[in-house]
Amino acid sequence: MSVAAYGIYSDVSMAASLRNWPSYVAERTGIASGKTLTYRLRNGAVIKVRAGTSDTELLREILVSKCYNPPGFEIGREDTVIDIGAHIGSFSILASKLADRGIVHSFEPMPDNFTMLRENVAMNNAKNVRLHEFAVSDSIDVRTLSISPSHTGSHSFYPQIWSADKPLLEVIVKTTTMKAFVDSEGIDTIDFLKMDCEGAEYEILYNCPDEILNRVRKISMEHHQVDGNNANPHALKKYLESKGFSVCAKFYETDNYPMIYARR
Repeated sequence: MSVAAYGIYSDVSMAASLRNWPSYVAERTGIASGKTLTYRLRNGAVIKVRAGTSDTELLREILVSKCYNPPGFEIGREDTVIDIGAHIGSFSILASKLADRGIVHSFEPMPDNFTMLRENVAMNNAKNVRLHEFAVSDSIDVRTLSISPSHTGSHSFYPQIWSADKPLLEVIVKTTTMKAFVDSEGIDTIDFLKMDCEGAEYEILYNCPDEILNRVRKISMEHHQVDGNNANPHALKKYLESKGFSVCAKFYETDNYPMIYARR
């Protein structure tokens, strides 16, 4: 399918997923730019977005492209789900409906996004979602998060993943580790680990002890190209395979959605 054809398919499918599809048309045509919209999905979820930003683009990727849930990566009703890089909650809310007898832990360090995440969880009465205003990293600390000037879901500890000529703003955020969090929550099994953390996936997974990584059943993650030893998707694929995962990867060179899918 050509890029143009896929764009039409994506827009039509997105509109068909919404009860209030005229709001999507208003956003796509620029009429609603600068406003806050609430999309009402046909599955009963409601998602508030900042019109004219990348909020809706990310919702469309999750809802239409199902980039985190290809065949074999479904979420079960009693699953424990961890969402690292929850943004405004699009994935977490949909996961909470699938894991209606389970629990979803949502991590989002960016204050503006976290406010939207909290509002979206409240609007959906998603009582099985636990919110954590932290970044997950390789240490328990505070760090500088660089703010993407063009994409609400691309704030990163590694701004080199963007174009070098973009101006940067920064915010200080709290960080934790997989081990510290899992131990504090007493989690025995992580059924589904979703990651979209703009380059931090390498430090998170490479520094995750085997005792914690062995509890993970499925990983669905976007990957990024970061400077540094083994901070690339090819090395990460091999690493996860060495830890007992069966891994399928889509790389930048061949796919519009650079993803790694790993499962036991």
